[in-house]
Amino acid sequence: QAGTWPVQKRLAERGTATPPVVINAEGRQGQPEIRELAKEALLKFGSTLPKAGTFTRNQEADDLLHANPFAFLMAASLDRGARAETVWEIPWQLGRELGGLDPGSLGIMTPDQLEQILRRLPRKPRFPNQAAKTIVSLAKMVSQQFGGDAKHVWKDKPVASLLESLQRTHGVGPGIAAMTVRILIDEEQYHPRKEQYRQIDIKPDVQVTKVFYRAGLSDRRDKDSCVEAARTLHPEFPAELDWPAWEIGRKYCRESSPNCPECPLVDVCTKVGI
Repeated sequence: QAGTWPVQKRLAERGTATPPVVINAEGRQGQPEIRELAKEALLKFGSTLPKAGTFTRNQEADDLLHANPFAFLMAASLDRGARAETVWEIPWQLGRELGGLDPGSLGIMTPDQLEQILRRLPRKPRFPNQAAKTIVSLAKMVSQQFGGDAKHVWKDKPVASLLESLQRTHGVGPGIAAMTVRILIDEEQYHPRKEQYRQIDIKPDVQVTKVFYRAGLSDRRDKDSCVEAARTLHPEFPAELDWPAWEIGRKYCRESSPNCPECPLVDVCTKVGI
């Protein structure tokens, strides 16, 4: 099978005796050692990625995201259905249109009113109506429950409480909530107790599930299977596998014509379904 030789070579280097990889008709391979190698390669690649950096290709937008906690929460909550660079620039675009980003003012707008504004932006969400509902919902939560200061959504909060608060925002499910918490940790804005890192899952979007399945980390290319795989392989911090898998999915593991030779997982990937 494709990818068997590099994987076997890596196992031999580790001194692990194992029979050749066998991929059955469902694309499932059951070698724990191979999954471990893929996990290690993901973590190694992840260690090369900057922990605090750019979200967009717009320095002013990035500066706002780092300086304004509400802008950060807004962008993270909208991170679905469009390119990340577009979504994360929306708070900056909206702030320019409105003259600022005040949770109290946004919280008293109707979704229809805000939708019309979103549709005028140079960079807009894929689904303006749903995005408007998300922003209004988030603004109400921040203004009514956290005194208008978005930092208090996470400041001194345990992970479980933070995840629950984030998911009270319209359109924010477990995946986006977990991603938001992971980024806050990477940005050194949030410092939960180490044992609470176990509660932070990957965000199993199309890029992550693709990489998990093709690399043999997950038996199936679906969200639940990938979340469970991350919990099993890296229980101390499942979400640590999220960003490197997402980056590989976007840059190397394309749906068609993947760039396997330059992929950081090339020596360990089982290339299931490629």
